[in-house]
Amino acid sequence: MKLEIKKSEINHQQLAAQLLLPYTNGNATIEDTYTKLLHLQKVIELAQSELKEKMCDFARENKSYTTNGIEINFRAGTKRAVFEDNPIIDAAAARLKSLQDISKSLARSGGKPVADIKTGELIYPCYFKESPDTFSVTFKAK
Repeated sequence: MKLEIKKSEINHQQLAAQLLLPYTNGNATIEDTYTKLLHLQKVIELAQSELKEKMCDFARENKSYTTNGIEINFRAGTKRAVFEDNPIIDAAAARLKSLQDISKSLARSGGKPVADIKTGELIYPCYFKESPDTFSVTFKAK
């Protein structure tokens, strides 16, 4: 299958339909089609990875522009706070995890709020938000 992409004429729905054609026509299973799409995705990710640094340099020079119907905006890197070797932060994080574990336990058992032994503060049961069913995929080495 040859996918020809011309400047400013990219129809994503049409390209997706072309990729799904073997499945749509009944010539391929859903598993076969989906796993081939995952391989294509991996190939695209590898190709993008090869170009990413040079593309970032190019975007840095041009700041904001549109090409092939895609708007590209440069965003400078940012600094992120790192709290390694900070005993106060470590203790607070450990306390938060402990409180969260207690809250989950209360929710699972249908329990009522309980008082923290050290502070006397009430710990309330959390609630659980459900996520939709899904599945995972893993590329196997040959």
